[in-house]
This record gives sequence, C-alpha cells and structure tokens, in this order.
Amino acid sequence: MKEAIEFIKKCHVNQVLFQKVNTFGNTVKEELLLGSVLKVSFKDLKIEKAFIDDYERFGKLGIVEYIVVHDTGNNNLGANGLMHIKFLESKPPVSWHYTVDDNGVYQHLPENIIGYHAGDGLRPFKLIDTKIKAKSKNPKVTISDDGYYMIDEEKTNIKAPLINDRIPKTEDITPSGVITFIGDNSNYYISETYLNKGYQKISNQGGGTNGIGIESCVDEGSDLYATWQNLAKLVAHLLIKHNLGLERVMQHNHFSGKNCPQTLRTSNLWDYFMEMVSLEYALQKNFSNYKFLLKTKSNLINKNGKLINMPTEKTNIEYTVTIINDKNEKCEVNLVSFVE
Repeated sequence: MKEAIEFIKKCHVNQVLFQKVNTFGNTVKEELLLGSVLKVSFKDLKIEKAFIDDYERFGKLGIVEYIVVHDTGNNNLGANGLMHIKFLESKPPVSWHYTVDDNGVYQHLPENIIGYHAGDGLRPFKLIDTKIKAKSKNPKVTISDDGYYMIDEEKTNIKAPLINDRIPKTEDITPSGVITFIGDNSNYYISETYLNKGYQKISNQGGGTNGIGIESCVDEGSDLYATWQNLAKLVAHLLIKHNLGLERVMQHNHFSGKNCPQTLRTSNLWDYFMEMVSLEYALQKNFSNYKFLLKTKSNLINKNGKLINMPTEKTNIEYTVTIINDKNEKCEVNLVSFVE
C-alpha cells in the first residue's frame, strides 16, 4: 500500500493547468485548456474498432519500435474521431492506426499493418553504432563543420545527409533531434537519417515501417486535455503491450521535420504530456490490481479530478483519493491543488 500512496502523491498536481493554447488548421484558433489535479485518469481505456476497408493492401509492419504521436491539424468544428473515421473511408493517401478525441479511442488498422503517417517515405528502421561510449541518456547530437555527426562534442564517423549538395549544419536537423539509444555494448546508437525534401530537415527513418501512428484531435470547442488524457493512456498501453520504454515515444516531427503534434509543441506541453504517459505507464503496469476512487466537494472538477468549471479567482481544490488493493484493504490520501 505504501507504494500506491507514494504513486498518488507523485501524480498530484499542485497548480492545475489553466491556460490558453493555440490549435492549428486552415486558421489558428485559441482554446482554453482545463487540466486536472492528477496527471493520471482513473477511467478505463476503451478502444472502438473502426477498421479501414482492405487494409492488407498497406503491407505488414515490422517489429514495433516506435509509438508516433501526431495531431490532426484540423481544428474545424466537429473534426473529432468520428469525422476522421469518415475521412479514412474515402481512401485518402494517408492512414494511421488510432485516432483519439475527448470521448475515446478509435482503431483503424491492426498494429501489424503499415500506416502511411510518418512522412518518411517508408524508409527502413535502422540504428547505427557510433562507436562512442554512452555517458548520458539524452546526449546532444550536432553536425561538425565537415558534415559528420557529433555526440556531446565527440565526432563520429557517420556522415549526415547533404542538403541539396551542400554540407549540412546542426540547424538542418529536425527540431526534435536525431534519435539516440544506448546499445547492449554501452555505445551510443543513432537512427539512420535522410533529408526530407518537403520540410528541408534531416529526419529519422522507421516511423512508417516500424511505428504505430496515433492522431490526436484538436477540433474547435473540444476538451483538449481530456483528449491528451486518453492519448497518454493509449500510448502507455501500447508501450506495455510491445515491451517498449518511454524513450520509444516519438513526435511526427522526428520523422519528417513537420511541426507536429503542433498544439503540444507550440504550447511547450510535450514534456508535461510525457510525464502523463510515464505515470499512466506506471499505473497500468504496477497498479493494475488496485482501485483508485477520487472524492471532492469542489464543483470545479469531475470524478477523475479534471477541471470542468472555470474559477474567477485563485481557488484551492481539496480532494481525497481512496486506494483499495487486491486484499480489499483501504487507505485515503488527502491532497490540495489550486487553480488560478
């Protein structure tokens, strides 16, 4: 029970997110983001199957290496999951595995089928040994003056792709960076890269051939935070299912240079979202045999702790999480958040 108590305290949010963010489509629109007192949601993950007809034509996906997060780039009124089901029924040149909105999750492709979502031209997944011993989990990848990749200022023997016949520079790398991993030999490995000619950015390969693609909705008037809660829960579920670590969650930007998922990126909330994924991962992996119930007298949040009403001034929100283990033992954790 002690571990569950500490987990809930880790999920607790002192200041609830309450801010304006921009969504993107044909125009830029402003939406109010209403966060939660917890970085996890206790509601169940429900996936509705809405498979694309004749999906076998897309071919087989390789071993799942990445979970690739997008947003739809469609902030029109009504551009929710159901609308994107209809869009895929028209057989467009793109496809992806899941769509997430504020109501739930819709699956369009089996996870062993390729989706055309990453923008990398289905270039194959490959990791290259840099021969450099790893010193940290998140090294900085740059490009030397003569066009070779460098890791934390140490030069590799791996050439970066040319940029229209010129030697590339560090600023030519997609903003989310060259993907790095630490191999079993304790060396840094980097993703095979290519030049995405559309965005003129050096990008990573393998997002299409070895990635599960998820589109998150940003439709006008929708509850963006509820969408991200569902998204975090789905991403965590897929990581556990495919035995992947958190470092395998990627942005569309990694594979093409496109500014996507744009709303999460431009609002500087990607790291916050990844904290949500991390905690959802722990909830599903370590506490699946526990029940968590939230109680509050506040009219500002719902039974999952999510903000549903807007305060007019700085307001404290007192709430209690009841924890019940598989032996039916109970304990309560009393917490206080604030919103302004």
